Amino acid sequence: MSESREPAAPEGPFDGLSYRAVALGVAVDHVASLIYGTALTLVLASEEIASSDEAVAEAALEAVVTSPGFVISALVGGTICTILAAFVGARYAGDYYRRHGAWIAAGSAALALLWFPVREAMSWLDWAALFFIIPAGILGGALAEWSEAAEADSPQAEG
Repeated sequence: MSESREPAAPEGPFDGLSYRAVALGVAVDHVASLIYGTALTLVLASEEIASSDEAVAEAALEAVVTSPGFVISALVGGTICTILAAFVGARYAGDYYRRHGAWIAAGSAALALLWFPVREAMSWLDWAALFFIIPAGILGGALAEWSEAAEADSPQAEG
């Protein structure tokens, strides 16, 4: 009698990866983060942006985006965007969910570092975002794995 076995775990860091799934996740992360960041800025700085004097509006906008409330909201929202993106990409991949989530987060971090101009010194927010991005990606991958397993175990999946 033959026993069914789990597939062997991939040996290398890129084994078993779906590059389309990673690219999809990175795209979802950046689009979601862009939408969230724009909405957050508009909500918190709408009155300042509407000022007729451009210099006053720019100074007020700078004050808003450096405020603690904005910074914490951006960090939390960006982390949630990465979790969502890793979930979407890992579900698309359909296998090695956490690995896909981690690579989606790494790809998003790399693209963000290339996308935004390099400053002389990174702020604590930049370091915090880089610290949280890989765990957020792994969490998104784990959520994808758990949701896939829950769907497979549901009575609707059997019949």
